[in-house]
Amino acid sequence: MTKHRGKLCIFGCYKDSELYPRNRTLIATLSSLFDSAIEIRAQTDLNGNGKHRPLTSPLGMAQAIWRSVTGFGSLYRQRDKLHDADLYYIPYPAYLDLFYLQLLTGKRHQHRIVIDSFLCLHDTIVHDRKMLKHGSILARLISRIEGYTLRQASLILIDTEQQKKLLVESYALDKNKVIVTPVGIDESTWTECPPLPLYNQFRVLFWGTFIPLHGIETIIEAARIFAKKQSNIRFTLIGDGQTADEISKKLIAQPVENLEWRRELVSAQVLRSELENSHCILGVFGTSAKTGNVIPYKAYQAMASNKILITRDSPAFRKIFGDQTTIVGLYLTEPGSATLLAEAITDVFMNYDEIFKHIATRVAYDLKLSNFRLSKILSEEIPHLFDGNRQNDGESAP
Repeated sequence: MTKHRGKLCIFGCYKDSELYPRNRTLIATLSSLFDSAIEIRAQTDLNGNGKHRPLTSPLGMAQAIWRSVTGFGSLYRQRDKLHDADLYYIPYPAYLDLFYLQLLTGKRHQHRIVIDSFLCLHDTIVHDRKMLKHGSILARLISRIEGYTLRQASLILIDTEQQKKLLVESYALDKNKVIVTPVGIDESTWTECPPLPLYNQFRVLFWGTFIPLHGIETIIEAARIFAKKQSNIRFTLIGDGQTADEISKKLIAQPVENLEWRRELVSAQVLRSELENSHCILGVFGTSAKTGNVIPYKAYQAMASNKILITRDSPAFRKIFGDQTTIVGLYLTEPGSATLLAEAITDVFMNYDEIFKHIATRVAYDLKLSNFRLSKILSEEIPHLFDGNRQNDGESAP
C-alpha cells in the first residue's frame, strides 16, 4: 500500500470504546496511509474506556455535548499543532468538532477535511429513536448542524449505501464525496471460532444496547414459542439501554423460562466468551426504515467469528450480499416476526451439524466487511483529495 507523502491530523472530542471500535479502526487505517499523523484530541474524563451512553440516547446526547464543550479548552491549548496538516480527519461525532477546527485554524474553506458521519444523526434521533418530534425546534437545529457539517467536508464516510442515499437526498450532497466503507471492528478479538458441538442445550445469544431497531420484543416472543414446546433451546440476552425498562416490565408480568437476561453492558472479551459458547447469534429484528438501512456491529462480529447469524432481511444486507442463500450460516428473516424467527432457529437447530460443516460466514465477512476491504477503499479514495478530483466546495447550509 502506497503512503501519501504528507501529514494527517486527527482532531476532535471523539470517544473510544472497545464495544464500538469504529473510531479507532478508522484512525489506524487512515494513519497508515500517511507519512506522519498527529492526534489532537480533547482530554476529558469521558475519553477513556469508561461507561458511555450512546450518542442517540438522552443521556448520551448530554454526555457528548458536555464532553465537546469542556473539551474545547483542551483543543485550544493544542492549537499550535494544528497547522501544516495536509488532511484533517474528524471522527464520529464530528458535528461540533468541525466548528472548533474552523474556529481554531481560521481557514474556513481551505482544508481537506474527512469526517465520519456513521449514524445519520437527524434520522436516528427523530425518526428511529423518536427522541425529538419531527419539525420541532431542536429537530430542525440538529438537521441544520448536520447539513452544515456534511457540506463543509471534502469526503464523508458512511457504512451502507442506504445511509449514503439518505444523506445525499436529505442534504443535497454530491454523491461522489460520500464514501461507503465497512464499519470496522477489532479483528484481534473477533477471530474465527472452532465449531461448538451440540449436546443437550442449543444456545441462542443476543447482545446490544436495547435500542428500538434491535427488536428485542421479537426475540422474546420467539423464545416464548420454544418455552412452550422445546425447552432445550435456551436464549441469553446481554445488554441495557433505551427500551430496557419496558422490556423488564413485560418479562416480570410474563416470564419466559428459557430466557436469561444479563442486564448490563459487558466488555468485548466477555461477549467473545459468550459467543464462543453459543450455537447461534441473533442480529436485529426491528421494523423501522433505519433498521433496514444498517448492518449492526454484532453482525460483523458474528460473521468474523464464523458463527451462524440470524438477522432481519434488509436492503443493506441485500445490497452487499445479494442472494443470502449462497452463504451457509446466514439467515435473513422477516422483520418483526417472532414466528418466522422461531422457524429459522428451528431450522438451524435441526440441521446444525450439517450447517457447521460448510459454514461460510467468515468467508463472506472477509470478502465484503473486513478491515482489509475498509483499508482498500480508503487507500483508493484518499489520493483523489490531492489530485484535484475532490475539493471542498465550501458551501454553507441554507
